[in-house]
Amino acid sequence: MGVAEVSAQKDSIYIGAKLSQDKKMLDVTEEIVYFNNSEKDLNTIKLLNWVAAYNRRGTSLVYRKLEDRNTDLHFAKKNELGKLLNLQVKNSGEEIPVAETSQENIFLPLKEALKPGEKVKLQLQYQIQLPDKKFTGYGTSDNNVALKYF
Repeated sequence: MGVAEVSAQKDSIYIGAKLSQDKKMLDVTEEIVYFNNSEKDLNTIKLLNWVAAYNRRGTSLVYRKLEDRNTDLHFAKKNELGKLLNLQVKNSGEEIPVAETSQENIFLPLKEALKPGEKVKLQLQYQIQLPDKKFTGYGTSDNNVALKYF
C-alpha cells in the first residue's frame, strides 16, 4: 500500500477599492499571486479586463444585447460606458509594460519565464470608469454599485 500527498497552489487576489462620491470612478489597488499550474513555461499572464466589454461597439456583450433587440449599449454616451484608466502593473517593484487597455484580455509580458509550479506576485493600480447599471444590471446607478467578475 502506498501513500501519496497531493497539494495544489491556488491563485490569490487582494483588492482595495475606493469609490468616488458620484459613484462613477473606482480607484483600485490590487495584488495578485499567480501560480503556474500548467505543465509548460509561461511568458505572459492573461488578465480579464471585464469593463472593456462596455467600452467598444464591437464587443460580444454589445452584439448579445443587439440580438435581444436592445440598442441601449450600442447607442450609449461615452460617460455611460465603462473604461479602464491609468493601469500600472509591477512585479517585485519593477514596472511591466502594458500595451493595450481597451481589449477584454490584457496580456502581461514576464521578464523571465514562469516555470511550472512557480508563482509571481503582481501589484496593480488603476482606475475604472464604471458602466451605467441600466445595461446589464451591473455597474453604477444613483443608488448603488453592483459588480460581477471584479
